[in-house]
Amino acid sequence: MMDLRKTMITVIAGTVFALGTTHAMATTTLKLSHNHNRDHAVHKAMTQMAKDVRELTAGEVRIRIY
Repeated sequence: MMDLRKTMITVIAGTVFALGTTHAMATTTLKLSHNHNRDHAVHKAMTQMAKDVRELTAGEVRIRIY
């Protein structure tokens, strides 16, 4: 699970930086969905991943979890 999270963060951060860091960028919001309760491990992992992505991209990428 940890390796998957790190891979996802790397892919998302790499995509953002590959688009160009010299241009002004608007915030990008990605939508992520699952069918578990909020106390389920999947939701907790997705929430942590969303926080990590937001921090690593200086807020330029946000993940909204449904």
